[in-house]
Amino acid sequence: MNRIKKSRSLAFKGLLIGSCLFLPSPSFAGDFDELITLFGAFKGGPGGDLNQDQMVNYKDVFLFALEWKLRFTIIETTSPAAGEGGVAITRETILRFDRPLETATINSDSIYAKFAGAKLAARLHVGPDQDTVTLFYEENLPPSSLVRVTVDGDLLKDFEGKGVDADGDRGEGGIGTFDFETLTLSTIPGTAVFGRVFASEFSTAKGTTQEVNVPLEGVRITVDGMEDIWNTTTDNMGNFTLDPAPAGRFFVHIDGRTVQSASIDGVVTDTTFPDGPYYPFVGKAWQS
Repeated sequence: MNRIKKSRSLAFKGLLIGSCLFLPSPSFAGDFDELITLFGAFKGGPGGDLNQDQMVNYKDVFLFALEWKLRFTIIETTSPAAGEGGVAITRETILRFDRPLETATINSDSIYAKFAGAKLAARLHVGPDQDTVTLFYEENLPPSSLVRVTVDGDLLKDFEGKGVDADGDRGEGGIGTFDFETLTLSTIPGTAVFGRVFASEFSTAKGTTQEVNVPLEGVRITVDGMEDIWNTTTDNMGNFTLDPAPAGRFFVHIDGRTVQSASIDGVVTDTTFPDGPYYPFVGKAWQS
């Protein structure tokens, strides 16, 4: 997850601008005069003669504090994180905001992902608290690719009707982007992955009280994004070989729903998906 933290307050000598505001009387001198001088030259903020009365004084500090206190909704976290690599091509994109959004403004113009300059078709799902948006892509993401996610804060509004601070400049609106890279799906001759699949429950060895693993026959294993090409099935001893296999890190799904029978409390029982007992469908990251 990518967490973005922003400070919402600034401290000057004896003055806190943010959630609270403490201003001395305008008749005070000394340190307050120094504060006014500092405020007039403040970099990165709207310092100076805000009320345009040809003076920089405590009134301008007050106006500055009010403007600083205005709170705009920000992007709090993203998944994948900005700059993340090796992202599964079946993975969704999640955006979490620090305050609820106006759902009517959530659409493919205000939030979208692009690859090679073209938008990726995706369904936008809004969380129950209206502060989370998930992009479910209609097709697998392209492998070995840079994907850019864009949030248009000029179009996307929060529950108060204000534009989302998407670019992180502490102002209303703006366009923010972040990139991530999908994993590489390529093979190297001679690369294979092999192993065994067991049931999660143990069985008692015949004639003993010793508990032993139960191999599962008929489990289907597929590589995400290449299910029709890279797949294998376990034999009667639970063994499998995936050959060829992708080089490096890749993602698979282990489908126990294809198993025909299971040993439940020592009794062999037929497995039927979805109405009867069955083994689960599990996703894993593997490294070859």
